[in-house]
Amino acid sequence: MVVVMRRITVTLVALLVFIGLPSAYATGNTTTEETEFSETIPFTIVPGPDGCNQIDRAISGTAVIYHKVRTTTYPDGSRRIVDDGFSKGAAVDDDGRSYRYRYENRAILNVPPAGPLVIVEMRDKFTLRGRGSANRIDASFNWLWTFQPGDLNNVLADFAFPPVDNWVQFETSGDPLNCDPI
Repeated sequence: MVVVMRRITVTLVALLVFIGLPSAYATGNTTTEETEFSETIPFTIVPGPDGCNQIDRAISGTAVIYHKVRTTTYPDGSRRIVDDGFSKGAAVDDDGRSYRYRYENRAILNVPPAGPLVIVEMRDKFTLRGRGSANRIDASFNWLWTFQPGDLNNVLADFAFPPVDNWVQFETSGDPLNCDPI
């Protein structure tokens, strides 16, 4: 489910960030464009050995993620895409208990002018708190990886998450792949 949600996010970003590419490349100037948007993503975190071991019951919510995307296109056609995402809100478990969550993500994609690999650096943090000490989630990471897009003009359509190629884990806390639903 995390893979699908992140793919939806980056597909939306892809539509927004490549509008200025041809003009920047043709003029030989460095250009920067900024775009802000929000998206709504329903989520469920499942407990257990095949889910998040930090919780003992399913917890669901709906996140509104606010994005600020900055795309810099350089004269050689390379691009640097920085997507800062943020969300905070409420969630509820199967027994009706309420929780508060906070999500922060910064993805930096370095796109070469001509393939083959895009370099991604991502910092991500998800926390969830309820009353007492049960069902608390702390998951974060700072990772670097590469992926090979099918189309350099639309790299985000092929965005690879979770990482596979050249995956470097600078820092990992908790279980971000199973406990961070956004």
